[in-house]
Amino acid sequence: MTESVEHALQFGEPIPIKTEYGPVAFGLVMAGAIVNWSDGRANDLLLSRIWTGIYLYPTDQLHEDELNTPPKLVCKNKFVPTMGIPADWNRDGEDDLIVSDRHGFLYLFKRKGTYPDVMFEYAETVRDSRSGLLLNIPHDNPYHKSGDGGGYVDPLFYNYIYPMVYPNPYRSSIDLIVGDMYGNLWWLPDESGGDGKPRYAGTPYTKPWAESKAVYGKTYLEKYGTEYARPGEKICDENGAPFLLGEGLENSRHLQGYFTRPALYRNPQTGSDDLLVLAGYGLPKLIYLQRVTATDNGKPVFRNLGEVRIDGLEKSMFGLFSLHAKLIVDVSNGRNDLLLTAGTHILRLRNKQCGGIVPEYACIGPISGRNVVTSGYNYSEVLDDRRTGKRYLADSTWTHIEVREITNTADGVYLSPERKAVEDQDGVFRMEGETDAQESPESGFHQIAKWDFDGSGRQHLIAGSDKGLLYLLVDDGEAVRDGTFKFRSVGPLKDCDGNVIRIHNRVCPAAVDLNGDGLEDLVVGGATYQGGFHFDPNPGAGIYYMLNKGVGPDGLPILEPARNLPITGHELIATTNRMIEIQAVDLDNDGSKEVIIMSGADMQTARVYKTASPVGLHYTGKVVPGMALLKRVLDLDGDGELELVYAGGEPGVASYWKTIS
Repeated sequence: MTESVEHALQFGEPIPIKTEYGPVAFGLVMAGAIVNWSDGRANDLLLSRIWTGIYLYPTDQLHEDELNTPPKLVCKNKFVPTMGIPADWNRDGEDDLIVSDRHGFLYLFKRKGTYPDVMFEYAETVRDSRSGLLLNIPHDNPYHKSGDGGGYVDPLFYNYIYPMVYPNPYRSSIDLIVGDMYGNLWWLPDESGGDGKPRYAGTPYTKPWAESKAVYGKTYLEKYGTEYARPGEKICDENGAPFLLGEGLENSRHLQGYFTRPALYRNPQTGSDDLLVLAGYGLPKLIYLQRVTATDNGKPVFRNLGEVRIDGLEKSMFGLFSLHAKLIVDVSNGRNDLLLTAGTHILRLRNKQCGGIVPEYACIGPISGRNVVTSGYNYSEVLDDRRTGKRYLADSTWTHIEVREITNTADGVYLSPERKAVEDQDGVFRMEGETDAQESPESGFHQIAKWDFDGSGRQHLIAGSDKGLLYLLVDDGEAVRDGTFKFRSVGPLKDCDGNVIRIHNRVCPAAVDLNGDGLEDLVVGGATYQGGFHFDPNPGAGIYYMLNKGVGPDGLPILEPARNLPITGHELIATTNRMIEIQAVDLDNDGSKEVIIMSGADMQTARVYKTASPVGLHYTGKVVPGMALLKRVLDLDGDGELELVYAGGEPGVASYWKTIS
């Protein structure tokens, strides 16, 4: 029996975290378009953000000072993700949306209201017009299979798809070309004849029940059955060979055919409706497909003219999410310039106007501005420079830890434009990953926390890696100097028996005195995750503890072997492929830390625990509202009160919430 639930803290409205100058944080964009919904001559930016929905940025000319204001949510996230393109599918003269997801389905969303009160709501899932079966674009690539990640993804229903409307000058239709994550371009002609909603016909196929690996896949099969329809044709070259574009990387294997994202390019030299296809991973290539002819049924045929040159574009501009980059063609000034999404930022690509059939571009940098909303990945701790009194926010990115100076203003908290990497004796401190098939081992999901293991009051850090290993960043008294953070790193840590400590994957550490001896011990949570199933010697998930038995002759903590942590008052739910996050902080200002545990398997509820004798935690009945994945309770502005802080994670827009009680 748990105690009655009451809030440990309550927070006010979100306040954006800004920077005095830098790239505008648009969120992780999964689809984008330029529309004129706010005004007939406007160039509004329509962006689909993963996890949160579709947003409209009303602008006149896409100027930077127009794009640093809060956007308007026009479509709530219904699927993961909800990726929308404008299309007047009900033919009432106003754009609706055709929406796709990462499970291979297409949906129709209908417009409700007019600007500024425009919204879009789900209408129906696209079905095969002949059989009535749900249209679902499956995995189709002879060169590779998508791993199931221990049930994280389902091979029967795992396919990011990217539709675009391809114009037909001969009839009123909403023909679609659909790119997917396996390198294909599918052809879906509208057979409605221009009356009513579009009608798409496909080819029936069966999804074998035995091949389903994930819960969501089995849910689809239980709800809709095993029979579906796929598009009947693919886009081909002049020899009739279907295109398979892009190069991928999965589990260190190079793959042919990976993430094709098409966009319409009306060539000013020829007047032809050609395609620009962003394809591949890492530094994705931009491929030019020139339309050469059409068959009797209207299916366009293209010739591959090769890669489009883009000067000044580097892989580092994309961060972690290069495979989610999207292309938006900007015809507003008659130049056919491009907008290229890169993580949470948008790059401007200027058409060099070289006069050839295949255009060339120059990257002129991200859309930036003054006093704009910023972003990070996982704001974890506030660090102090005790010599100067300056305060810094530490961000655990996928490749390293970086810090930015915090400044308080009348307009809220600002972070410095400058980002400095945390260093150790060998340079930039880095840890290896293993859970992400595309990114590991160069990067992975890592966590940090302060750990005063020796009672010195110094700012030691304990770092948990994507591989489930622990590293100690020791502050020898000179870790912080003039905004530069340099620690002595030790690890991976071993227990007192000499065994390397490993806690599954994505291990999250927190420091708290569990046994009342005055020394901070470690509480850690971890779960075997995706690619980690190939390496974890004991797959599983849970909360564990390591007692700190003092400092050894080497000045490092003596840790007992990891054990399961007894938890009472609430049955902790922990499973593989669902992250666990832990933070230890004095929530009630009584001089001792509480432990906050957020389990992804528990609806991301952040529950508050007190230490219990002899060693354990007891649920207080309290939760921290709004504290979900990658959110932390910190004194961000230094006023002595706690705030809920969010770097943005994958949604990619930083904000914080002030305590109101």
